[in-house]
Amino acid sequence: MELSRERPVLLSGIQPTGRLMIGNYLGAIRNWVAIYMAVTGRTAAEVETRFEGKGYAEFKRELADALVARLEPIQTRYRAIREDRSGLTAILKEGAHRARAKAEPVLSRVHRAVGFLPGPADGADREGGG
Repeated sequence: MELSRERPVLLSGIQPTGRLMIGNYLGAIRNWVAIYMAVTGRTAAEVETRFEGKGYAEFKRELADALVARLEPIQTRYRAIREDRSGLTAILKEGAHRARAKAEPVLSRVHRAVGFLPGPADGADREGGG
């Protein structure tokens, strides 16, 4: 999903005054203020002061800009990882190798406990019986 500064769309329940009222905000605006505080590091009092006398549109625009700014580096890193197929494959292979090394002793005990024939991890080839 691409983030765009061109079309930020956030829906709101606007109070009759059309102003952002942090002191008695309800519904979606409460979540948006929490998100804004999290991505900007501002306190509720700072948010209220910053948007005092301003409408929802300005708050929503700034919230969208703050979210885009916060997520852009993450998206850039994600794209770089996805585009490096050989590096990603190496990471996945290493993870699979480590997971297999941890799982083999447990699986071997389970196989013996339920009576399965020894497998490759136990020194025998399941298909060839060797």
